[in-house]
Amino acid sequence: MPVRGNRKGAAAAAAERRVKVLEMRKAGFTFRQIGGQLDINEAQAYRDLARILSDILELARPDAVALRTLELERLDDLQKTLWRQAKAGNLGATDRLLRIMERRARLLGLDAPTKEEHSGPGGGPIVIANALDLARLSDEELDSLERLIGKAALPDPDAVRDTAGVGEA
Repeated sequence: MPVRGNRKGAAAAAAERRVKVLEMRKAGFTFRQIGGQLDINEAQAYRDLARILSDILELARPDAVALRTLELERLDDLQKTLWRQAKAGNLGATDRLLRIMERRARLLGLDAPTKEEHSGPGGGPIVIANALDLARLSDEELDSLERLIGKAALPDPDAVRDTAGVGEA
């Protein structure tokens, strides 16, 4: 259990480590590489990144709310200016008014997301060129391929999260 006097020092060290984790991750380091260089495990590197990103978002939130409010005020002013003209039949003003309304809806997230479906020719399945026929490989070749894929695979964020209870805080 840490001594009370060391809490500030430990918190400062953890904050400093989180900044290093963020910088290393931005530079393209994997969680394993970050952990190795900072002498922490992968799960701790992941938690550190999640914490600092959360902190950054929390700091930015009031600014984003203020900016959204300002943009809405601007849109309101523009809409008031064009409203009479659009009601009088001015098609140019009507078009601009509709664009202002569309912008407001996007800004507020009022429009439902559009669903896109991807398919192959004629609505059929997507055909992948250069597909692999793994049945042509021997058991030894399949084992080698599995090892290579495992070596090249990115860390599974869910697996890292599952180990979140293990390691340093």
